[in-house]
Amino acid sequence: MNKISASITQIIAQDSCAMIQMQCGFGRLYAAMVHTDEFAIDDKVIATFRENEVFVMPKMPKMPAIPNMFDGRIHSFTQNGIFTHLSLMPMLNDTPYDEIYALLPAPYPLMPKQECLWYVPCSAILLEKDIKWIS
Repeated sequence: MNKISASITQIIAQDSCAMIQMQCGFGRLYAAMVHTDEFAIDDKVIATFRENEVFVMPKMPKMPAIPNMFDGRIHSFTQNGIFTHLSLMPMLNDTPYDEIYALLPAPYPLMPKQECLWYVPCSAILLEKDIKWIS
């Protein structure tokens, strides 16, 4: 499981759905969910998503801005006959943050320290309040 600390900056609700925008260590993160009154702006949260929900692709020079797509660098990986399990470091101005883990079909052409883009769908992110900040 990947867990990222974030702070809610905006909530856009329509009918029973909500798009929650958060700020985390490497940029804006978005989560789509059923709207409840559980979260408010400025809440500190933990965004959680599974390894098989992370998509990794080669870095391209003119990639359009897509929500929840970030620059990364492959840190390490292991392959068996079916899967590639990799860890990558998100980058913001070449500053590393917590590792992100991904599970991909094998074989997957990878090189250590290779720059890449990684993406997690808005609907794959689960939120929970960060209990460190609850008073």
